[in-house]
Amino acid sequence: MMHQIRKMIGLAIAIMRGLTTEELIMRAFGVEKLDIPKAPGLGLMLEEARFERYNKRFSGDGIHEGLIWSEYADFLDKFKNEHIYSVIVNKEKTEHPMISWLQTLPIHTYDIRDDFKNELPLEPTDDRILLSKIQSENEPPPNPYFQAFSKACINNDQDKNEEEISQLEEEQNGNKEENEIFNEADTSLSETNDRCSS
Repeated sequence: MMHQIRKMIGLAIAIMRGLTTEELIMRAFGVEKLDIPKAPGLGLMLEEARFERYNKRFSGDGIHEGLIWSEYADFLDKFKNEHIYSVIVNKEKTEHPMISWLQTLPIHTYDIRDDFKNELPLEPTDDRILLSKIQSENEPPPNPYFQAFSKACINNDQDKNEEEISQLEEEQNGNKEENEIFNEADTSLSETNDRCSS
């Protein structure tokens, strides 16, 4: 399953926040495709690979050495602090992927994804695409989503919103119907930002 670890973490967080129940864990092992949010990949790393079976089988044969990391622990800790943790912290400080993702959790159904089969997959941090989907169906946004979106607009300044909208418009360049949806989303987003800033 693609993004298995990210979906496991996403489901665990959703359960802890009371958005779904533990029963969904067993359903996730079935054949149904469920709407389970993917946690951001930032911060996920394999801490240590262990080779106990390999070491037990081959390290005593006089040819192979055991794969043991303890003698490199200081070097590995230094590398993680300088090249991995610092990147994770800086990206979270500047781009806020986890905060943005947490605000989208209420919009997931945590149920069968049959109605999403013919649609493009939605990126969980892209509020514009989600908003345009809701508007294209001519339905009012569900209350939890509207609350999450309102919180998100407080944290986003106008420049960032304009940059994201421009990028989305470039990606969708050529499809008139989709461009009209994005223009409507842009108008709604500007109105929401105006309400948040006043």
